[in-house]
Amino acid sequence: MMRKIRTILAIQLTAIGVSAGMLAPVPGWTQQLEEIVVTARKREENLQEVPISITAFTAEGMLERNIRNTYDIANITPNFSLGRNLGRRLDAPTIRGQFGALLNPTGPNASFFVDGVFVTGTSSNLTTNNLERVEVLRGPQAALFGRATFSGAVNYITRKPSNEFEGAINARAGDEQTYELTGWASGPIIRDKLLFTASAGYQSFGGEWRNNLKPGDVNASNDQQVSQDWFNGPGVWAPNVPLAGEPDCPPGYRTAAGNTRAGCPWQVADSTRLGGEETKDISGKLTWVVTDAFELSAKIDYIETDDGHFPALIVPTAGLNCFRPPDAVSGFEGDPEAGDFSPGWFCGKLGPANTIPSQLNLPDFKRGVTTKPPGSPTVSSQPAPFIGAQTDTTRYLLEGIYDINDWEIIGRVGYTDYATEYVRDLDRSYGLGPVATGLFEQYSKSDSTDKSCEMRVASPAANRLRGLAGIYYFKTDEVAFIRDFNGFGRVDFAQNRETEVVNHAVFGSLSYDVTELLTVSFDARYASDTPEAKSLQGVTASQTFYSFTPRLTIEYQARDNLNFYMLAAKGNKPGGYNTFAFFDSDVAPTDTLAGLGESCDLPGQEGICGAAVIEEEEQWTYEVGAKTMLFDDRLLLNAAVYYIDWTNQAVDITVGIPTGCQPDPNDPDRDCILEANNVVRNVGKSSVYGVELEATLQATDNLMLSLAYGSAKTELKEFFDPTLADLRCSALCWQNVDGVLTDAAKAERAVLGNVSGNEGPRNPEHSLSLGANFTRAINAELEWFTRTDLTWSAKQWSRVSNLTHTGESTIWNAWAGLGSATWTLSFYVDNILDDDTSVLNNDFPLFDFSETTKSAMVGPIEIPLATPSPYFDAVLPTGWLVTPRRGRNYGMTFEYRFGGAGN
Repeated sequence: MMRKIRTILAIQLTAIGVSAGMLAPVPGWTQQLEEIVVTARKREENLQEVPISITAFTAEGMLERNIRNTYDIANITPNFSLGRNLGRRLDAPTIRGQFGALLNPTGPNASFFVDGVFVTGTSSNLTTNNLERVEVLRGPQAALFGRATFSGAVNYITRKPSNEFEGAINARAGDEQTYELTGWASGPIIRDKLLFTASAGYQSFGGEWRNNLKPGDVNASNDQQVSQDWFNGPGVWAPNVPLAGEPDCPPGYRTAAGNTRAGCPWQVADSTRLGGEETKDISGKLTWVVTDAFELSAKIDYIETDDGHFPALIVPTAGLNCFRPPDAVSGFEGDPEAGDFSPGWFCGKLGPANTIPSQLNLPDFKRGVTTKPPGSPTVSSQPAPFIGAQTDTTRYLLEGIYDINDWEIIGRVGYTDYATEYVRDLDRSYGLGPVATGLFEQYSKSDSTDKSCEMRVASPAANRLRGLAGIYYFKTDEVAFIRDFNGFGRVDFAQNRETEVVNHAVFGSLSYDVTELLTVSFDARYASDTPEAKSLQGVTASQTFYSFTPRLTIEYQARDNLNFYMLAAKGNKPGGYNTFAFFDSDVAPTDTLAGLGESCDLPGQEGICGAAVIEEEEQWTYEVGAKTMLFDDRLLLNAAVYYIDWTNQAVDITVGIPTGCQPDPNDPDRDCILEANNVVRNVGKSSVYGVELEATLQATDNLMLSLAYGSAKTELKEFFDPTLADLRCSALCWQNVDGVLTDAAKAERAVLGNVSGNEGPRNPEHSLSLGANFTRAINAELEWFTRTDLTWSAKQWSRVSNLTHTGESTIWNAWAGLGSATWTLSFYVDNILDDDTSVLNNDFPLFDFSETTKSAMVGPIEIPLATPSPYFDAVLPTGWLVTPRRGRNYGMTFEYRFGGAGN
């Protein structure tokens, strides 16, 4: 790896014409690094004087480094990773290795803010065209930012209205239908009294991938007769509208009376573009300077996204290379380490080389489906209005600032409306045709609103004893609906969850200059957090979590531009409920109550008892750091060393939740279907330790070099992985009495599923970013420039079992151009090496009975509902969804600046 990086660095420096002589000290240097002002502690401060590990980007810096979105920011920020998950829908930000559950009802461990207001939903639709800067704060920020900042916070600060007319227009065009047009303007409506700033933008990417559905691919079963029986026996399936040019059914397929196509899978191919993204945004802000001491601001943002279906690669069952039992069909002899009911696994580096493109059932969405489940009437689902994900976000902010004798009073009211619609196919294979696989073709929508209010007062910043105090209120509501595309589910929209969270808090900060060189600060927040979940079956759950989150900081200024600090900070993540799983309309009230731990006496409930409740998590972070400016402010060098003690850790695991049960709860069989669901459980304890290092060197007046390094070693202290236990367990693990596991079975599972000592998933232990920017004048008005960035990341484990990983990635980007004071033209190439390391790997049960593993093929094997196996009465093979990385891409950009921005 190091040889590869050294080679690329040599090419980079050669490309921009850097020689050893250019790096030698030159008398008469005049260029210094830009000072960045941040508001990480709710007041304006120089970045180098804030005793927190922060990475900050100005608008100009983001433009110079070709930063267009949150993913670009994460790529070059130490110990900050953000991987796409099912498109832009389920982004999972990780700061300092504190990974969270991929689908967590209590929210991520790190959150995003816009002008200090919490961001609901995905963060990846945030745009950069109206920003003044971005601040990435590492470590718990609950004391001043509040809830959902367990491991850190990312704050987007928008442009302030200016008293001078200025603005800019940016355009971009690239391969794979990449287009962008954005602009912003600011200035006075009434000079010194009424000021405005406005922005608008359009961004699109056509998608780099294609659906790989071939004619007739829907029926992939090795047993054609079984598939035919499914089409014509237990269920009757037919497309609502045959597509133009669709061929007749092949010979051997039987059709049902009255419909020439019933029982025949659709035969058309589909090569729809996948991974496309479109974003439209508009923003406006007015500032009224009422008096010299009082100003009032109002802002509105609107963001609309329209994305195509997410791309995905899958691992076929034959590609599972470990813990795989014997397979009578393929003749596979089996892995001797596989347990008696092992679903098989993939071990080692998982990427495109081990996968095949998934086959997405997009024709069903385009025309709808008619089905007749056994014993049920024939029903028809309507076509989906689109395929992919669409979101609409509107944010309002009203802020008042009153300054009297250097005391500052700030009041802020925020309101956010967030609506999302999502049409997706999670099948990816077709062993049983659309009758069974359509269970995972769904159309969901949700609407949520956030309301927040904050009031704080701050003393003069120049006082030896200074501080601030405030109160905070936050409330969020969400209502979600879902429908399916066949008769086994709900073909009409039905509400499947309703949730609410209310947060009240008081917070404050005190700083005291013990001497001219030594300062002690204490920040704290006391909060109550009340989540509530409602089931359509009449069950309501609610509880209140109370937390006190202090932070103690000691700062020492050895001399000008040489600052040291140490801190201890507590982080708290409030609990909640697994609403996605236990409050669905298909779950009986008795099973929802069992999930809440109130009654767990019925068959099948032992495995879910208390599983609906997510307890609060806690951590303590201990950090020592230094912030320095050296060589006449030409070298910025910041470093931090930290240790995190993390308790009651929540992770996602799979459990079988009884659904569709018979009404009589006393029926011993209950006639339930166990539906595999991801739930979040508090089952772990971890420690994290690491280093952050950032350096920027103005090597000459023309050359700037940068380095950012982060390490985050997450060690699981007390951790049980039920999936690993399933892979390794013998029949002993399944011993039970009347469906309840014996003590011996539980003890065996505890041993075989123990992953204590392993590393945390979805975060690289090491990451490194290197950059060089060279600028030289052509004449008095023109200059040319070139920039190159290299980002390397170590492998990321996909699960806590540490069996599967992504491999390391090396991303090399470069661009060059020329410009003047008013315009800039540039050309770029991203991912020059065409690195195809997977972004994220997720495992799931592969519902393809043509590929079932040993335990389902040797005969009827009954696995009682009470056991940890969630997959009906058979063991299904493990499937893997691999999120691909965008390959080499190129394009050009143009910016035109006017007014004060062009000076």
